[in-house]
Amino acid sequence: MEKLVFTQNGGTLNLRTAPHGNVIDKIPNNATVEVLSEENEWSKITYKGKEGYVMSSFLTSPDSNLLKIYNSLKTTLALIEEELQRG
Repeated sequence: MEKLVFTQNGGTLNLRTAPHGNVIDKIPNNATVEVLSEENEWSKITYKGKEGYVMSSFLTSPDSNLLKIYNSLKTTLALIEEELQRG
């Protein structure tokens, strides 16, 4: 199931090796992650090919249609940014 990362301060979310484990990556706010399982306050996820754990309270389940629109806009903005950098 896809979910979005949501941090109130707009910062990053730590991806950990295990609940309370070592940090292996930082996930940006509004990133899409794939949730593999949920237990207590932790979710096992994959993000950009890495598997790990995040606190479930920082994940939100957007409406699937809104998620499709969001991902489409994110892709479009990335393409525009590339074009602007090329000049």
